[in-house]
Amino acid sequence: MDDRVTKLAEYLHFEWRTLREKDDYHLPTKCPNFETDYDKDKETMDAGFIHCNKCDINMCDFADLEHYVKEQYIQKAEHMLKEMQQFGITISIPSE
Repeated sequence: MDDRVTKLAEYLHFEWRTLREKDDYHLPTKCPNFETDYDKDKETMDAGFIHCNKCDINMCDFADLEHYVKEQYIQKAEHMLKEMQQFGITISIPSE
């Protein structure tokens, strides 16, 4: 896969997540409403339970997204790159 597609997909997810964070969305494991009156074992914390209407399992890093969600971002990025090329806009990734 083209590195530009991957980087653009990561950027799209980052921007989406940043906007959601401004509206107080969070991972279920970071939920302020998560019950704290009992010992939370690791399995329960990582189970992806939704504790409030601001819990969103996709608030994670791009690398940790479910495969099908990643694919959606990759498809959006591919589409954007094709559209940009039609307008003569190119993107390059600087070599490190």
